[in-house]
Amino acid sequence: MRSAINAAVQVAFGVVSAIAGANILPAIIAIRQNRVVARVRDDRGRRLFITPSEAKRAKLYRDGSSDRWSVEASYRPSERTFLAWKQGKGKRQTVVLSGPTAIRVAGHILPHVNEWGASDAQVRNAVELIEDARSPERLFAQSAPDPGAIRTRGIFEVDATKLTRMESNVRLALEMVAHEDSERRALEGELALLEQAWRDAEEIAAIADRLAIPEPVEDLLDKLKQELRL
Repeated sequence: MRSAINAAVQVAFGVVSAIAGANILPAIIAIRQNRVVARVRDDRGRRLFITPSEAKRAKLYRDGSSDRWSVEASYRPSERTFLAWKQGKGKRQTVVLSGPTAIRVAGHILPHVNEWGASDAQVRNAVELIEDARSPERLFAQSAPDPGAIRTRGIFEVDATKLTRMESNVRLALEMVAHEDSERRALEGELALLEQAWRDAEEIAAIADRLAIPEPVEDLLDKLKQELRL
């Protein structure tokens, strides 16, 4: 579905460019690459505005020789409205994230790295990777190359830590577990709120019950309870 939508968008831009003239095409591409596609917060609560061009710069790498890993995300510090689109604004910056925050941010970035979708075989391979890893943290750790790792594609060498340079089934697996982890944490948060609301309701009910009993009667009940314990 995603690939069909992207193909339709490309065709529409091509038609507009043909009508308006070839000079408009670079401007359209620039607008698309700089539109804000995700708004996330880092560990410090700062808002990060992610554009397609920033998403394609994201990296995943291991922290030295340990099993710890990090996501390096590029972002713009603010946004502005340009025509009908929200555009990233300000000098490009980077932030290094780890743990649940890194998984959450990766969940917003990866759909724009995997924008052309996946075949059935790639989906099956991604599911197998997820089942073998058994947890989002372990999958990210297993998928993270060493810093500065290089991959060879044909006659070209590429930065293996960039998400765009990883195997498509690995990227898809990371996207799937990131979304699953975000949904799980959201559900846990909702359950925690429900539990707190239930406790508050119980406490309020207990207070209301106590308010309905005159103080002398309550003192007498306490005295009788003490005598029964003897």
